[in-house]
Amino acid sequence: MKIVIDDGNIDRLSEHLRKRVQLAGKCLITLEQYVPIKGDKVLDSGALQRSGRTSEQNRMLHGLYRSIANFTGNTVVEIKDYCASEFLGSESYEFNGQNRLRLRTSSGLTVAEMADLITQTEMLAASLGVV
Repeated sequence: MKIVIDDGNIDRLSEHLRKRVQLAGKCLITLEQYVPIKGDKVLDSGALQRSGRTSEQNRMLHGLYRSIANFTGNTVVEIKDYCASEFLGSESYEFNGQNRLRLRTSSGLTVAEMADLITQTEMLAASLGVV
């Protein structure tokens, strides 16, 4: 489920996160890990598109990768590459006059894009039976 974040649906996002986002099936993450908070104010939707992913989001995603890898017997790198190819796709670049492809990485994602990637990775983990 993709949610466009604005002042009108921040409560909906919060409820969505409370219901769907769990770390290792035990620890609910906080809204602040998905949405940048400054003082008592949630930053506007434009800030979510401009802001880079948070370190909390990155830690959570890598925790998911480790959980899936432990469950499947694959390496973390294999799980990370699989998720990148399935959920982020690839980008092209030119080298020595030839077009090349490389997997997109999460390092350039916005907070909102990273939230989508985490949700997709959680759904993968759930479909595999990772707890």
